[in-house]
Amino acid sequence: MSSKKSSTLYGIIAVLVALLIIVASVAGYYAAQYSQELQANHTYVSELNSVSEAYSAAASKYNSLAEQYNGSLSSLRELALLYNESVGDFNTLTSTYESLESQYNASLSLLVSAVSELNTSTPAYQNASTSLASLWRSLSVLALKYSTAASQFANISASFMGILASSGGNASLLTNESSFLRPAKPLLPTSLFHSSILLDFGNGTNRWYNDTQVEPGWNLYIATLLITNGNLDATWYPQYGEHYVTGVDGVQNSATKYWFLWVYNESSLSWQNPQVGADQLPTFNGSIFAWTYCGENPSTYIPECIPGS
Repeated sequence: MSSKKSSTLYGIIAVLVALLIIVASVAGYYAAQYSQELQANHTYVSELNSVSEAYSAAASKYNSLAEQYNGSLSSLRELALLYNESVGDFNTLTSTYESLESQYNASLSLLVSAVSELNTSTPAYQNASTSLASLWRSLSVLALKYSTAASQFANISASFMGILASSGGNASLLTNESSFLRPAKPLLPTSLFHSSILLDFGNGTNRWYNDTQVEPGWNLYIATLLITNGNLDATWYPQYGEHYVTGVDGVQNSATKYWFLWVYNESSLSWQNPQVGADQLPTFNGSIFAWTYCGENPSTYIPECIPGS
């Protein structure tokens, strides 16, 4: 019995030892696996930290860029508002100019007809001549102001469009606002002629009125009225439809000296006496005329002077 119990005890001990060995082996295996996984986890954690730092840096950069973008877009919208205000002002100016030009042209047409047919000795003619010159000067000043404003607006428009072109396509976002770009009215085309007129007083005094602006269809007589501010004396001959000029800018015809009319011939590069009076000489773009005050040959009636001599 004692021997049998001893054998059983030894068997139990052997089983326990075997179990311990098995457990130790399994524990060693899992310990090694745990150590590997722990090392891998440390690696993952390190990589996650690096990724997190990189993300934080990217987020910071993104936020900075977003602020710049929003600021840029805000600036573009502000510029768009200013641009549209400029367009509005320019369109108002254009409409005002068109209205005033129409009114001026109506008055000028009436005055031109008046000075062309009124008896030059009447006060009405003198008033019409002076008013014509005054209105034309006013219109010329207005046209210059309009031209200057149009030039300034063109520069503003070009600058703003340049900003939009360099904005990386963000300009399309402006249409989401009430400040989308407004169109500007087209510039008025100029149809005025530019003519040059010389007044030679025969005493060495020569006055050039270069690039005198005149309406198409106006003749040299009207153009001379403009440059002399209406200070032009003449006798109207309705049967010929012409004025006989007897005084220019305060200098009157005398017994020996008269005012003569000249046209510059660009083909022959010479001054010539026309066969018609100033009323029959239409101005054209680039035309050149002259009035000279001098004596004439009593036999041929040819003037004894040449413009500018």
